[in-house]
Amino acid sequence: MLTVDQIKERMRLNYEPAVKDLPVELQVEFRSKVLPLKELEEFASFIHTTTEFEGRASPGLTQRKLGRKVTIIAFNPKLVAAGMRPDEFYGSLLKGCFIFD
Repeated sequence: MLTVDQIKERMRLNYEPAVKDLPVELQVEFRSKVLPLKELEEFASFIHTTTEFEGRASPGLTQRKLGRKVTIIAFNPKLVAAGMRPDEFYGSLLKGCFIFD
C-alpha cells in the first residue's frame, strides 16, 4: 500500500498529462476553478484510508467522491460535450494511486 506522500507524488505526475488531454478552452478552467492540483492532493489521505479499509472498492469510492465535487461545478457536461468520458478522465488523474497488498 502506498503512503499518502507517494499517492500525492503519483497525482502530481498524472495531473499535467491528464489536463493536457482536455480541450484547450477547458484546461484553464480545470486548473483554476474545477480541481487545482492542491485540491486533488487533498484526496490522498482518503485514498490511503479507503485502500486500507475498503480494499478494491477504493478506486470506485474515490471516483464517486471526486465526481460529487465536480458535479457541483457542472464540469462533467462540458467533458461530455467535448467527447470525453468523465470517468476515464478522472481515472487518469488517479492512475497508479491504488496499490493493494
